[in-house]
Amino acid sequence: RVLMVYYVGALLVVFASGAGATTPTCPSTPLTTRPALSHAHKQQEASSRPTQTIVRGGSLTPSFAFAVLHNWLYFLSLGLASPVLPRIISTIVNPDGSSAATPASVTLAADVEGIDKLLTFLCVGFLGALSDVVGRKPLMMYAAGGFGLTCLLQACTQTSVGPLYLADAVDGVSSCMNNVCQAYVADASSPATRAINLGIFQGVSVAGAFIVGFPLSAVVSRVTSQTQNHK
Repeated sequence: RVLMVYYVGALLVVFASGAGATTPTCPSTPLTTRPALSHAHKQQEASSRPTQTIVRGGSLTPSFAFAVLHNWLYFLSLGLASPVLPRIISTIVNPDGSSAATPASVTLAADVEGIDKLLTFLCVGFLGALSDVVGRKPLMMYAAGGFGLTCLLQACTQTSVGPLYLADAVDGVSSCMNNVCQAYVADASSPATRAINLGIFQGVSVAGAFIVGFPLSAVVSRVTSQTQNHK
């Protein structure tokens, strides 16, 4: 549970920094009366228009590194939480309070995870479309806040299984960080670098976060368990 509280702090960093980057916008030109142009000329003119940006702190040019950082922190928290959550469920379900896997604990873990994935399947498409309307950063903060609340509910659960279902339901309806960050990378990249940036994004922010998160979770869990046993 000490780890779960830490994840909330890591996600608050994601939430708080949501206003720190520029927002890419579509090219625009003033309305003027111009003669009709051929399709080829229209394409050439559109490609030569400068891309305007709305500056809300940060640099003048949106950077895909902003999305990489946010997604990395999100999946780092997920990598830290995933190994310890089954043990938390076991301590709640098992009559003796042990953290050993039992049929009852495995069944409960599968049930809450199924609710999470079902709601994610139903909501992620809508959340992605919503980010096209309201912007990427509000949805990135929404996903971070949802997962932070999920970890907090799981950490505070003592005897009842109800908060576990509620926690995974919250996670399911807010799980859109990876998709929205991918869209941000695409928005902030030129056509020539888009595929490269998306590859870097996926490798660093997802695989890189799990490579760090899983071992760190085991180390911190072992240290906190030994500290509690000594007390």
